[in-house]
Amino acid sequence: MSQLAKLNLKNFTPSPTHNVEEMRRQKLMKAVEEQLSVADAALRGELYSVSVPKWTTDASGARSPITRQRVVRAWFIAQDDGFYVQCRYANKPLMLNKEANSNFVKTLPDVKTALQALYKAAAGGELDAELGRLAARRSKQLKGQIIVQS
Repeated sequence: MSQLAKLNLKNFTPSPTHNVEEMRRQKLMKAVEEQLSVADAALRGELYSVSVPKWTTDASGARSPITRQRVVRAWFIAQDDGFYVQCRYANKPLMLNKEANSNFVKTLPDVKTALQALYKAAAGGELDAELGRLAARRSKQLKGQIIVQS
């Protein structure tokens, strides 16, 4: 009798342990939370930065970890006597409806309100279709199936 015959063999296909839409939604919600911190810093007249781990090589060639500060780029732009607030995913602005990719507000405190509304929309799944569209486009880019136009 062979060794494999002694085993209890079955065909197994692992089921996904995560929901892709939920993961995208969580990633977007985390980014919006970070943008709320950027807006708070902007209200105080400061730049918001986060600590990022990096590796450095010294003169002898030894590599060691260090921590650097990275300024977080804001999703809101001051223009036309107000602020345009965009929601970005994979460094691309999301289309918030069929015609618009940004929300216009008059004052900087209103930026926080707009970002909170985007957070609630993301949490409620209102942006899932657009997140899926951007993810599919990114997947095609990575596979080299579309040419990025400049």
